[in-house]
Amino acid sequence: MELPLQQTVDPDFDPLRTARRSGLNPLHLLFVLAGGALGTFARQGIEAGFPTDHQVIGQTVLIVNAVGCLFIGLLVGAYFQQRNDHVGARLFLTTGILGGWTTYGGVTVLSLTLAHRGSVPEAMGLWTLTLLTNIGFASLGFWLGNLVRTRRA
Repeated sequence: MELPLQQTVDPDFDPLRTARRSGLNPLHLLFVLAGGALGTFARQGIEAGFPTDHQVIGQTVLIVNAVGCLFIGLLVGAYFQQRNDHVGARLFLTTGILGGWTTYGGVTVLSLTLAHRGSVPEAMGLWTLTLLTNIGFASLGFWLGNLVRTRRA
């Protein structure tokens, strides 16, 4: 007896296609790798140019993450709402460049540094501010992207 395929919320997951072939598309991995390298190098350049004093909340990391989330929302809203919408461009730009550009690891390091120095409320505030700004900027970007998509149609 064969079990029915379960529904998933992941737009990139197609159980029938996955069952037909195994493995990852090497070209897709290359898109993510190349984009991720560019995004990570760009973030490192910004962080080197505007270093964060670990005594205060990391403004540079907050701004980098907010800008990245804004652009992710914009691109998804305008161009990448469907699973098959420009797969290579989506992987290169959103998963690769903007995934490398944004960083929760940086927020974690800043939070741990603050907490280690006895500034636990500031560390918790950093996470709260990060989540609120990232969700807010991604939502704003998605809304703007939908406006772009609507005007193109």
